[in-house]
Amino acid sequence: MDLRGKQSGWTSRPGVSPGRLVFAQFMSCVLSACGFVSGMLRDILKVPEHHGGSGRIVSDQLLLVGDLHLGRRPVGLDDVLSDHGLSPNDLSPAAGLRNLVDEALGNVPRAVVFAGDLVDQDDDVFEAYDVLAVQMERLRIAGIPVYAVAGNHDGLILPRLIDRVRGVTLMGAGGTWSRHEVEGDGRPIDLIGWSFPARSCRDCPLDHPTFESTLADCRSGASTIGVFHGDLDVVESRYAPVSRKRLLDEQSVAAWFLGHVHVPGTLTDSRPVGYLGSVVGLDIGETGSHGVWRVGFDGGSDISAMQIPLAPIRWEMLEIDLTGHVLPDADAVHEFVISHVRAFMSVDPGCQDERLRCGAIRITLTGRLDDRESVREFKKRCDASKMSFHVDQLLVIIESVRDSTMPLLDLRELSREQSPVGHVAGILQQISSGSFDDSFESVRQKLSAMAQSDWNAGDHELPESHDVFERAAQRVLDVLLSQREEDTA
Repeated sequence: MDLRGKQSGWTSRPGVSPGRLVFAQFMSCVLSACGFVSGMLRDILKVPEHHGGSGRIVSDQLLLVGDLHLGRRPVGLDDVLSDHGLSPNDLSPAAGLRNLVDEALGNVPRAVVFAGDLVDQDDDVFEAYDVLAVQMERLRIAGIPVYAVAGNHDGLILPRLIDRVRGVTLMGAGGTWSRHEVEGDGRPIDLIGWSFPARSCRDCPLDHPTFESTLADCRSGASTIGVFHGDLDVVESRYAPVSRKRLLDEQSVAAWFLGHVHVPGTLTDSRPVGYLGSVVGLDIGETGSHGVWRVGFDGGSDISAMQIPLAPIRWEMLEIDLTGHVLPDADAVHEFVISHVRAFMSVDPGCQDERLRCGAIRITLTGRLDDRESVREFKKRCDASKMSFHVDQLLVIIESVRDSTMPLLDLRELSREQSPVGHVAGILQQISSGSFDDSFESVRQKLSAMAQSDWNAGDHELPESHDVFERAAQRVLDVLLSQREEDTA
């Protein structure tokens, strides 16, 4: 088959390497050949008609979805998961998508809207097509419309996938803006969306000539919701840079929901502007609650956005202070750590969701101890084999342990040394006794000057100069003692 020219539809895309072009053309053929799968799904799936018929209950809400990245899986946990009858697939974005669809079928929104990066890479197309076809068919049978924009990861492949997955509308194809009226009772809603035309875009999407005309086409009295994938307040970004001020200046747009950054933003204002975050955290850099957002309309101009946690895995960083506790051996440290983790998981509401199957936690041990050998031994055990246990039905894995404990300090003894350690220890003694010299007065004057210039005195409490000195000297002393400890180890 000749894949060149207009028949393939790929030759007009700028900035695409020949190798990637051939791959995309190949994928197009493969997906066309697999088109029968969607038809077979109608006979396989058993989904009730939620969105149609006289008995339907449809909320006047949208379900907004951030980065999904089908094809990726949580990293570094495979061995521990297999010990508990789980696999990385059980905690993957594909599992998150299933939870998302279950949520939509249980509390039916007027539409589901994706903000880009549904697929992680072009070579994830096989898995992505299978998963998307199944889950989007469930939404289509229920009569729930689905809209999506393409992000920088799937700017080339998502349009091809959507062409072969029924019930999904691509917004803003090819780097242009488009408007879409959301059907249903309730307040009129206009979606405006923009999609990545390639893997990068250095231009602000709002500078595209189709933006103003698309905005002008929005209905009077409708709530206009903007959705795209971009880099907020990063001027030189290669990924559709845009400033928050520019978005806020567009007064006719009731809310802006962005994909790209995986940490969810604060979307609690009556006019939300920010990131939806990833549906599933994939590593320790994506801590906290992840899921989707229900966006409601109060009948006026205000909009409410509430996060619905539905990720099957949650990553957290937990700091545990050991100061003042008697921990004679590694077993005692182990029990102390587990008790703190259990307490943390049991009081956090986000850890109570039944869809959450695993909590992965990085522990940082802090504080001052007379004998730190028990902590070192505990860390060695954790480095050799990840610790895991259950809190009720939730599997908890200690992803790693970091030892940031420090020895107890005898400042009087240390200050007698003729060394940098002794000098800094002497400074700390001066601070604790209140015997300030001219250097302290100099710092106080500089802090006062900061308060009058760089600081907003009404919003920030000016730190005491001796507190600043004490914290700085304490950090320096800790570094010096750590170096000494390493040299003698």
